[in-house]
Amino acid sequence: LMEEYIEASLQFATHLDLSQTEVDDLVRKSTNELLTKTLNDCLIDLIKEKNLVLSQIVQVSINTSFLQRYSHCMETFVSSKTGCTVTSTQAKDLYGLKMFDNVKEEAKRQIHVKLTEKIR
Repeated sequence: LMEEYIEASLQFATHLDLSQTEVDDLVRKSTNELLTKTLNDCLIDLIKEKNLVLSQIVQVSINTSFLQRYSHCMETFVSSKTGCTVTSTQAKDLYGLKMFDNVKEEAKRQIHVKLTEKIR
């Protein structure tokens, strides 16, 4: 799904008569927007749901960790599609993947709350 989004962003950007570096930057910015504003916020809202059980919160935390662990694959995919690398251009890396630390921190808080509720 992320690959489709990145490819759609690339297709849009290539029709704007931009340089290769500008296309790369635009694709990275739109991907960061998706990761930080949409997915990150949705996951935090999900974790805060009162009807979520402990195992579901733990699973969201685990899945988020895997997403962060494989962020280099997404970086490589963007670079392969745009023909630019972060080190060879002024383009930004996909910092949105690092933003999932917020999700993991919220998951830890909610796990603590759920465990405290079970103890009482």
